[in-house]
Amino acid sequence: DYMVPAVWVALEALPLTPNGKVDRRSLPDPEPQRLQPLHRFVAPRSPVECQLTEIWKQVLRVEQVGIYDNFFELGGDSILSIQNCVAIASSWVAVHTQSICSSIKPLPN
Repeated sequence: DYMVPAVWVALEALPLTPNGKVDRRSLPDPEPQRLQPLHRFVAPRSPVECQLTEIWKQVLRVEQVGIYDNFFELGGDSILSIQNCVAIASSWVAVHTQSICSSIKPLPN
């Protein structure tokens, strides 16, 4: 999944530089309405989910995390996943970085 673009923008033609290369600066920004999540936001419901979302918000520096949000889609990377694991381990038990790819929902189990 990491090589699949998160957003597509249809263009009639790619803007080119005078050298014939793609002019990345001239590419349009994705329209905000296209960036809607694939699922609706679901707030944490249990104390464990609340604590996990707080950790994710701190590590990812975001204001809102739902229990079905994907760590990497929220801006996470391999370094942040390790920081996330350390933060979770300091609160509870050790978790593996492979667990972070999923949403918060399955982690309390």
